[in-house]
Amino acid sequence: MSRLPVLSRCLSLLLFCGFAAPALAQGSASSWETDFGMLELVVTPKGETTGTYPDYDGAFYGQMAADTRKISGVWVQPTSEVKCKTKEHGSLYWGRVSWLVTGEGELIGNWSFCDQPEGASGIWEGEMVAGTNPLVILAGTAQPGTEISDAEIYNATRFQWGQMASPDNIKRMSGDLTCDGVKDEVLIYLNLDSPDGPFLDVALLEPKGLPENMPMISISFGGDGETALCGEARMVDMDIQPMDSDSALGLTGYGSPLCNTALRLDDGMCDALWLFTMPNGEGMRTFVSGRN
Repeated sequence: MSRLPVLSRCLSLLLFCGFAAPALAQGSASSWETDFGMLELVVTPKGETTGTYPDYDGAFYGQMAADTRKISGVWVQPTSEVKCKTKEHGSLYWGRVSWLVTGEGELIGNWSFCDQPEGASGIWEGEMVAGTNPLVILAGTAQPGTEISDAEIYNATRFQWGQMASPDNIKRMSGDLTCDGVKDEVLIYLNLDSPDGPFLDVALLEPKGLPENMPMISISFGGDGETALCGEARMVDMDIQPMDSDSALGLTGYGSPLCNTALRLDDGMCDALWLFTMPNGEGMRTFVSGRN
């Protein structure tokens, strides 16, 4: 595999040289403009993923995980720069691929030759140009019951902050801060009762999520730390903004699987504070901050 098209091509893109194209099962079909040309993907409700990328007469076989939003598998071609010792799907020319799928329609990932570790050979990224985001079919966003009810929000605020929480000092915002194609509920609590000083507490409630699993971060006022806000304790201006992966990396130092949609907090005095989320490796999420 290289960034130059292979020299020889089969006459038909439906039958690759020496191996058959994957049978595309029923599922979520999408088209992506990538570093290696157009990529056609189909993801079933069980996460089974197949695809083709005609510029290299290539095929993809893999699996998508709903909890991490990652597609992992192998690319297979009739020829490439490196010949492997073993075959995959009938070819000695193959390698590994891993992509993170974002709610904004991005593929963020990398690839390798043969059984080398993912990313050993470079990046493979792209943007969706047609079809349905695979997150939709896995998350079931077209299904009823994915919206967070007022009762769930009430229970979450009581679990997190107890009787001190009231509608007067809690702000709610809806947005997809987990990049799974489903809107989450951001809860911002002006915490004036902590013995350690006032804080702006930010928690994230996902649809069908448990209050005890909510990520939460406490942001102090009047400090000079990386996650501090300036001035007196108050609700600050805030909004939810999508960001390209390079900008998110520059702010936080993290790439995939960081979700590059962020909550922006602006106190009008210090640089804006941005809050992103990413999986913590234990089936839950954590907040990651950056500022500019």
